Amino acid sequence: MGNEFGFRSTNFFPIARSDFMFRIFSRLTSFFSRRFASGVVAVSVAASGVAQDVADGELLPAALGIRSDKVGNSWNIESNGTIGRIGSTMVNSGLALSVDSEKFVSYQPLMTPDGKEFVLTGRPMASIPGLRVQRRIRLSEESGTLRYAEFFYNGSTDPLTINLSLATNFSGNYKTFLTDRGRTEPVILNDTESGILVLPGATQSTRAFLFSLADPASAMKPTISAQNRYALAFQFPLKLKPGETQVVLHHVAQVVIPQNFDRRKLQKVFRPHSFTENENQIPASWKDWLANIGMAARNPAIVMVRQGGFSTLGIDPGPRAILAIGAGTRLTGEVAGSTVKISSAYGEVSLQVDTLAALSGRNGDATKSARVFLRDGQILSGEVYAPELAFAQSGGSRIELDVSSLDRLVFADSENDHDWASGTTAMLETHRGDRLKISDEKGTTIEAVTPWGGLAISPSNLIWLGPPANGASGYRAEMSNGTRCIVFLASEELAFQHDELGGIQLKASDLRSVFTPRIKDRNRWSNAVGIQASIDLDGEQTVVGDIGNSTLPLIAEGNLIETSLSAIRQMRRVAKSSVSPGGIPEDVPGFEIRRWDGGVLTGFSPVDALSVEVFGEKWSIPLRDIVEIEMPSPDLTPETLTTIRSLVQQLGSEEWKVREGATRELGAFGYLAWPVLKRELQSSSDPEISHRLEQILSLLN
Repeated sequence: MGNEFGFRSTNFFPIARSDFMFRIFSRLTSFFSRRFASGVVAVSVAASGVAQDVADGELLPAALGIRSDKVGNSWNIESNGTIGRIGSTMVNSGLALSVDSEKFVSYQPLMTPDGKEFVLTGRPMASIPGLRVQRRIRLSEESGTLRYAEFFYNGSTDPLTINLSLATNFSGNYKTFLTDRGRTEPVILNDTESGILVLPGATQSTRAFLFSLADPASAMKPTISAQNRYALAFQFPLKLKPGETQVVLHHVAQVVIPQNFDRRKLQKVFRPHSFTENENQIPASWKDWLANIGMAARNPAIVMVRQGGFSTLGIDPGPRAILAIGAGTRLTGEVAGSTVKISSAYGEVSLQVDTLAALSGRNGDATKSARVFLRDGQILSGEVYAPELAFAQSGGSRIELDVSSLDRLVFADSENDHDWASGTTAMLETHRGDRLKISDEKGTTIEAVTPWGGLAISPSNLIWLGPPANGASGYRAEMSNGTRCIVFLASEELAFQHDELGGIQLKASDLRSVFTPRIKDRNRWSNAVGIQASIDLDGEQTVVGDIGNSTLPLIAEGNLIETSLSAIRQMRRVAKSSVSPGGIPEDVPGFEIRRWDGGVLTGFSPVDALSVEVFGEKWSIPLRDIVEIEMPSPDLTPETLTTIRSLVQQLGSEEWKVREGATRELGAFGYLAWPVLKRELQSSSDPEISHRLEQILSLLN
């Protein structure tokens, strides 16, 4: 028992407690939490309001009961995470969790010290050996959003396919439910939908229940099953590889019933409880595990692209043009006119009307600039001249349009519409909201500096550059090789080439962001195939490059041990010491080195910094900034590579003894075989070979 659950002799909590069962519960939670999140089990809110991880030792016994938010709702969270009924609310029992029809049952509920988040670790599932389940529930008092995070970890050596069900029973028959796009009672959400609004029956509450179930960009959408208008169940299918963690995130809120259910009103109701709106409340350590959150909500860069573009007008284009006047007037019809001329801060340009997606006028405000939205994603602001522009109402009169008094004009969908990334080298965005295409890939370079060295940023090596999420100074750059770090612009002016406007000089202080088409295919950097070292730094930064040091020395128990760089698989920071023996300076971080041959070293390094080459620039990274290093796989000799591949083929042998022998021999290669086995698994079509490769890799992991 002690080895299995990793019990330690020290107390897991800062307060000494004598209760034996409490110690057992806390240690079980610590065990599951290490499985789920590498020693992180909960979330606290820093002064900035951004979610941050806290250590499992800070969890306390949960004080369950009724909680109130600041929008007038009360919530009753029960021991298994179910929402209990309060007063006249329409829910009797909400979001009861079951997996493959087996109900979730929690150990003693725990909570963060601030009492804002409950952490409920589930008892083992009798029907699914190896599956660990944990529920984390947090109330946002300001918006009234109750956030659920359902954690699933496959601790077995076999893949798992499970069905997660969230069941809600109502106090009476609900009236109906509809999606955030206005569709009534669907069986599954479509590509543009994120959740449903359940309207109470005549004798129920005056408030509706809103469920945010998936990001619109997610490939995983739940099925929705209804039972005679008194119950709803949301079902998510999950596939978990051995050792894999996945998280299903969902929100619930109580909202005032809208007076009408047009799309604009529904979007306004759903927006405060959407995943995008609550992006900064999702801990960064969760984001690669989220199963029902698509690329847009996971990727702050794509959120940035969404928020600053066409969507700011609040009108979806349709088969006919839309003339918007104020908050409530919408006229449909056709736009007449041939050209529009705009005088912008970068020069003048004439545009054909059929290249425009929308036009935002001054709306009677002389201090406001008009804005032109192009079908290719560009946005220009300035003085707009359109003397021939008119709007012909459907079955009505013709309206001559004056840009100085125009509110918003959205043009009809067209075959000329195309994705902004199509044929684009990069898109540059200014603080005033302009978006300009960069047409010259080679001639556009942004000189930047980091705390460790210089960086020449160009469309050829950039994914995106934009403001840091926490409001810090500088820019966050994400590079094509996996480097992600804070940079500062080194020059006061930027020069680039534009197809219509020609050469443009832009003040560096005017630049907000730059994004390239790679943003749509952005994947987390993986060192599995062994290309360059991946160095994780403080502040959620990562540098990918070639380390120039030939060895890394550690002082372990007073002994200086030199380790060749090619022998190191991983190095991670384990502690900081303010007083170190043997003449080592104060505040030197301790490190653990894991070798490719399985050896482990722990100690302090006398080296001040590592030399790393990043895109041809030499950087010097202090060891005190380093959290972890993943080294590229060492080169295997042709003979060894042939042996490994031969053993992989033997995994599919008809004879059990041959399969077992090959499995043992491949396991004996250790981490040296990791990159080869990973590639073989990706390309294998033999179920037996794939299964055994997954087992070997799981053991190595």
